[in-house]
Amino acid sequence: FSGSYRLSLANDDWRSRTPFANDTMVDKTVPTHEYTLGGPLEADRLWFFNAGRFQTQESSLTTAAATAIPYTRTNDEKRYEGKLTYSPASGHTIAGSYLRADQVLDNFTQFNVLDLASLGRQEQRSKLWTLHYTGVFGSSLFGEMYYSRRLGALTAGGARTTDLIAGTPVIDGRNGQRFWSPTFCGTCGADNRDNDDVALKATYFRSGRGGSHTVVTGYDRYADHRQANNFQSGSNFRVQSAASLVQGSTVYPVLAGPTFIITTPILLASQGTDLVTHSVFVNDDWRFGDRVSFNLGVRFDRKATVFLVGDSG
Repeated sequence: FSGSYRLSLANDDWRSRTPFANDTMVDKTVPTHEYTLGGPLEADRLWFFNAGRFQTQESSLTTAAATAIPYTRTNDEKRYEGKLTYSPASGHTIAGSYLRADQVLDNFTQFNVLDLASLGRQEQRSKLWTLHYTGVFGSSLFGEMYYSRRLGALTAGGARTTDLIAGTPVIDGRNGQRFWSPTFCGTCGADNRDNDDVALKATYFRSGRGGSHTVVTGYDRYADHRQANNFQSGSNFRVQSAASLVQGSTVYPVLAGPTFIITTPILLASQGTDLVTHSVFVNDDWRFGDRVSFNLGVRFDRKATVFLVGDSG
């Protein structure tokens, strides 16, 4: 058996300061833990491997210059990996693996915001399963089979409420800066990004008077599924004000002049989009002696996209 452990240390206070007078540091040492562990479960037949990585980062940021409110963004990230490799007979191997990654960002935003109420929570989670078989058949034929499936979900760092007041962001019409509530909706469902892949491949070798041939042929089917409802706010409303008035750390909308109430409702939930690609290929590497070779091949791809009924926003 063999394994390893690694500890990395980081501190926001160790970085260089920015030119802004209100630049603050988070004087907290953040550890990152990484480990590996593996070895045989049965001699020359069954092996395992396991690994992980865990960290929680904290960084000091500020809102837009008009308010310059300091805040701390937290990035909590966890990754896991497990693998089993089995050899039922000489020349044949089956390997299965599982990978998982979870990331949570607190006090997250993609925009230039004026207050802390516009900060949200973004979550990204993914799982990946793979199964891979390789086999040697005689002295001339080698085969592979591969399967993978990924489940991915992204939750926008938007409003944590659908309340008509607390879930409606306000946008300053002069500069696009936002306040009052996070953009997008953080409780209206995740953006799902899933896919699966099946591949078959065979390699055949033959040598004779006419030279040697290495022929590779195979088939691949890749399917991608995407489902998202693009909610622009928690309440399905946004207010674009003529301007904004800042008093200390509080921001007020100026409603005099050109002010708009904007709504982008999801009238029908998205059923998702499916993209399937079928690929067939064959390639011959034909060699004469040590100096002359021909590489001949052909590949055919067929793609089919299905847009299911629904309104993505």
